[in-house]
Amino acid sequence: MIQCEGTRVLCALDGKDAIKLIDSTARKTGKIGFCTRSDSVAHFLDTRITYIPHEPLAQALVRDALVEFGRLLDLKIFAVRSGSEAPSIIASKDRKDVGQAGGKVEQDVISNGTIFFGRSKESVNVTLPLRDRNGDSIAAVRVVMKSFPGQTEDNAIVRAQPILKLMQPRVLSLETLLE
Repeated sequence: MIQCEGTRVLCALDGKDAIKLIDSTARKTGKIGFCTRSDSVAHFLDTRITYIPHEPLAQALVRDALVEFGRLLDLKIFAVRSGSEAPSIIASKDRKDVGQAGGKVEQDVISNGTIFFGRSKESVNVTLPLRDRNGDSIAAVRVVMKSFPGQTEDNAIVRAQPILKLMQPRVLSLETLLE
């Protein structure tokens, strides 16, 4: 039996552990194959591959925030990918939005670490900077919430802060956010 999970490979032969390989530095994707020597006879019986697709950290952050704060109307994370100068959506409540370009607001939030507030008839949106472990602004998080009578900019920002605080500890760098 061979069991691969993440960067851990466990091999057993006749029910006993034969090989244990744990490499925390391996971050590359791989392939699965069967290999035999030139004149050997091999029977691969009951092969079962269970594949769980890799989910980028940014999308996991959005998913977890939506579970915790189910009343959010929308949640998006914007970042500047390598080779690009403008921010784009890297994670969203609606996965179809991923890859769409951001605007000047998101660029300003990422560049200067400022907070933006916007209002429509039924909702408010707050765009906040997402910071890495050094405190540098690396992404912008847009939180869209239902508005209520008497809604002010200050209390909209206060309502959006817990969502950012849920995400912040898991973000180490832009690279880990995009992985």
